[in-house]
Amino acid sequence: MSKPQPDIKIRHAVATWSEDSPRGAVTAFCRKHNVSRAWFYRVRAAAAEVGPVKALEKKPTIPRTMPEGVSLSV
Repeated sequence: MSKPQPDIKIRHAVATWSEDSPRGAVTAFCRKHNVSRAWFYRVRAAAAEVGPVKALEKKPTIPRTMPEGVSLSV
């Protein structure tokens, strides 16, 4: 089972994060909202790449591959 995704308001705050925020603000934000800094920076990177609105969309949680569907014949 996957982890629950953070609220859309938290994703929006990250996607529109100010570049000139004070030192330590990211760490404080992540602690307050119980998200990892890695997740924070992934959302920021997505916002920079596709725009803040598109970065707010949740990605599907379905697996890319189906391991049980692989044939192991030798």
